[in-house]
Amino acid sequence: MSLALFLGGLYFTILLSRDLQAIASALWAASRGSFEKGLRPHGFQEIKDLIKAMDSFFAFIVGLFSTLGLQNRILGEAREFIDSSSNEIKNHAQRTSDIAQDMKTSATQATEDIETIFTALQDLSTAATEIAQSISSTAQKTNEAQEHALATKETISRLSESSQKIGSIIKVINEIAEQTNLLALNATIEAARAGEAGKGFAVVANEVKELARQTAKATEEITRMVETIQQETQSAVSAVESITGTVVEVNDLANTIASAAEEQTVTISDITSNIERASNITREVKNKADVLFDHSENFEGLKKDLDIIETSVDNIVTEGSMVLSGIRINTNFMSEIQDYIPESQKIRAVLYQHQQWKDNVISAIIQGKPPEVETDPTKCGLGKFLKNYRPDPTIEPIIDRLKKVHHDLHTSVIDLQKMLTSGQERWQAITFFKERIQPIFNEILDLFNKWLISVDKQAGLRLGSDHLVENKKFMEWGPQFVVGVQIVDEQHQKLLNMVNSLYESLQSGRDKEYLKRLLYDLIDYTAYHFKTEEDLFDKYQYPESDIHKKIHEKLVKKVLDFKERVDSGEALISHDLMNFLKEWLVNHICITDKKFGSFLKEKGVS
Repeated sequence: MSLALFLGGLYFTILLSRDLQAIASALWAASRGSFEKGLRPHGFQEIKDLIKAMDSFFAFIVGLFSTLGLQNRILGEAREFIDSSSNEIKNHAQRTSDIAQDMKTSATQATEDIETIFTALQDLSTAATEIAQSISSTAQKTNEAQEHALATKETISRLSESSQKIGSIIKVINEIAEQTNLLALNATIEAARAGEAGKGFAVVANEVKELARQTAKATEEITRMVETIQQETQSAVSAVESITGTVVEVNDLANTIASAAEEQTVTISDITSNIERASNITREVKNKADVLFDHSENFEGLKKDLDIIETSVDNIVTEGSMVLSGIRINTNFMSEIQDYIPESQKIRAVLYQHQQWKDNVISAIIQGKPPEVETDPTKCGLGKFLKNYRPDPTIEPIIDRLKKVHHDLHTSVIDLQKMLTSGQERWQAITFFKERIQPIFNEILDLFNKWLISVDKQAGLRLGSDHLVENKKFMEWGPQFVVGVQIVDEQHQKLLNMVNSLYESLQSGRDKEYLKRLLYDLIDYTAYHFKTEEDLFDKYQYPESDIHKKIHEKLVKKVLDFKERVDSGEALISHDLMNFLKEWLVNHICITDKKFGSFLKEKGVS
């Protein structure tokens, strides 16, 4: 009996030793980076459970390293893209600088030319105004000349009439002289007949005759003079009429010129205004050229920043490649252990496949070519998995939503393929990715997280940050957080409690809107807390106040940027955020805040 027990025990010991040695061998291989082969469960139940757990862990590692390997390759492509973009930016900066310089030179010359034209137009406008005034004065004088000419015409007309009357009178006088001459002739004849008695009468008659002759001669001379006056008067009237007509024409012409001069003055004024506006525009162009020139110089700083990024990415890729070079994985590992690993691990495997699907899309965008990925949601890993998956009733709403979003994810890439096939730019493709594909993928991650939480709950476990953890608070308040200023410590403790509440809600699978409310409350209270600290800085003149405030500003900006990404659907409230909050609280409180806490305690603040 004892021998049988001994032999039986020896047999089981040998079996157990063999199984443990196989497990140890697999673990030693894993420690050297080899995840190429799983151990099918066999032997005692405890050994089977251990092998299942080990293979599940290996499956997690295989999925993780497969994804990391792909992401490292994409980082390498991104590095090359950054390098080419950096060179393009440098060339573009040089071209922009040359263009800006040409614009600046041309704008300067144009400004000077326009200012010269503007000055000339101002002089021309002044001259045109003076001409218009002179022409207006001339028109006024011609009006006066016209009036004087008309008055002269009337005067000459009256003179003509008077000369005609004089002619009539002279005619009468002439007739009288002729009659007197006849009478004197008769008297002479009669005196001759009278002889001596008529001699005295004859003398008188001769004198009368002589007077009549002289009168006739004078009247003839006067008649000639009157006729001459009449002729000259008529000529003067004609001349005055001609002058009057000319004056009228000159007046009309002066008025026409005055109107034209006025229009010319208005036109010159409009041209001057337009030239002035053109001058302002050219000055603006010159100013813009100066700004563009300054920006082109800033491109050089951007080039240096890109060089820093490229160097950083290059180091990450190099180090990642070095780490991954020691890892050997079996791409068929999951299919070999699919029938006995836990459901949650199968779900994670599908999640990794979709992460790699998205990474391949990003890789194609970087290369500027249509992504060669699965567009049929029923043919990918998740589609095949869901085909035979029978979820618990509590999980069905998650799966129903996941199916719809999963369908949208795969079909959305078809539009992206069309964009890149049609020759659209990479920036248009990445914009489409950020606005259409990334929000859908983020929702899928959120649904996967809820799905995994529900599955692990059913298994009696609690899911942590992609691995199983004990059920405890995310952060525990302790002496390491105490600053020594009561109001600050109380607010720090409340911040920790709010972070813990957000973490617990994330772990329990609360909906996205509820998580967003908790996050926004945390952001608001953080701003209130920073204001409290900064008031203390100012009140007690903390010497490192400016440095501390800048730290606050950077943190607020980072959190607000994340909030915008959450609002737009580009980011999810995830364990990455929780880890960031934890790191901030630990470093900021335990290092930065404790410095000013010591300062305030020295000032008697507690």
